[in-house]
Amino acid sequence: MTTTGAALRASEEIALRRELTVRNATAGARDVRFGATPAHGELNGALHVAIAVEGQRLFSGTLERLRRGSAALRLEAGATAAVAVRLWIPAGTPERIGEHRPSPFVSI
Repeated sequence: MTTTGAALRASEEIALRRELTVRNATAGARDVRFGATPAHGELNGALHVAIAVEGQRLFSGTLERLRRGSAALRLEAGATAAVAVRLWIPAGTPERIGEHRPSPFVSI
């Protein structure tokens, strides 16, 4: 999932939410972990990310922490799971963080 920063502003109320489905297409069970690679260094500590699967939180923290990976999601062979991702910049974050030019900044 690639998202652009144009829609994010510092706010506890405004968040970018996406849901995606992951599927294990292998013949055996696999542990799936989520990570992120930022394109704008200033977002490392400002952008917050939450990842959950069926109510189980796999990750909640900053983009910088997500670069180290999430908790594992165990998927059996052929299984699918709905993954909910929420991105936000907390209220009180300097406005310049939320107003950079639109460009891809995170892939999850």
